Amino acid sequence: MRINRHPGRTWESCRTEDGPTARRVAADRVRELLAEWRGDAEARSAALTVEGLLGYHRARLRASEVSADHLAKSEWAYRHLLARWPAQAPAEAITGRAILEYSADLQERYSPGTVRGILVVLRAALAAAHRDGRLSRLPDVPVPAMPRRAVRVSEEDLAVLWSKLDVRKPTHLLLALVMGTGMRERDALHLTWEAIDWRARTITFQMSKRRVGQPKRLTIPMFSPLPERLEAIRRDLGPLFSGTWRRGSSLRRTVASMLGHWGEPYTHQEGGRTVTRRRWVPGPAYGPHAFRHTLTSRLVDAGATLHETMQAMGHESIKTTLGYYHQQDAAPVLRMRDRLEAQLTPQK
Repeated sequence: MRINRHPGRTWESCRTEDGPTARRVAADRVRELLAEWRGDAEARSAALTVEGLLGYHRARLRASEVSADHLAKSEWAYRHLLARWPAQAPAEAITGRAILEYSADLQERYSPGTVRGILVVLRAALAAAHRDGRLSRLPDVPVPAMPRRAVRVSEEDLAVLWSKLDVRKPTHLLLALVMGTGMRERDALHLTWEAIDWRARTITFQMSKRRVGQPKRLTIPMFSPLPERLEAIRRDLGPLFSGTWRRGSSLRRTVASMLGHWGEPYTHQEGGRTVTRRRWVPGPAYGPHAFRHTLTSRLVDAGATLHETMQAMGHESIKTTLGYYHQQDAAPVLRMRDRLEAQLTPQK
């Protein structure tokens, strides 16, 4: 059985067109491919291969019109899975025991988040084929829980990061801006040199986390030692980052590497080719937003009021600022106690 409302059109050709009509045509074409895949008696009688399993999962994702980021992450997971199971291997080879061995192997090489991402895609592909009758049995895929990220960077790790920064490198420059201003990563990526007031040591920019039609410009201070770092590459005009580079920054990987959370390099075979990678060493998984939480907490610890901190960080509500504050020790509480005792104690 072959259904084709748009002869000669493929997903790739439809994807290059613009407008909602083209997107609807592309989605219709993928649904047709799924219908053909389900209804073709000859295909259903043939043994399902690993390549066919992942191809069907890919078609299902495109038919559901998921985001481009979701598709890209799935394609990345497919490459890992095809490195373990050859494309023409039968899908029945993906047994529960084989998955457990694969999961243990992944955990020795990659971070918990990477392991989870690969296994989630594998589980979804197996479940889709099982529901449509292409897979006789559904093996259990043990997916680990999402690892909890640290929301406040320790003082020791901050000192290490500042000591290793080289702002002439784009990723290091981005990290310096996030650490030294507390701005969001996507706001820092679109900064221009004209936004910096060197005398007042402030940066003025338009916040990206706003509703369309309600832009908000925010002026935030540059905290030491950021101004001194930027003086080394100071320019007067143009963007801080090129348009090509800012499509992906890999800040989390850079931070992990600078803090020593990547082990010695090793080589292994992936799909018939030799690949060099580094083993993951357990440690705090600091994301870019952790530095925004950290700066908010350090401002409050240094004696700034919640209202002052709210204005400096660009929060709309004091509740947001409270959610960003993570107390590291009892020092602020002790300072407040001493201040209140001094005010309330009668003077002799």
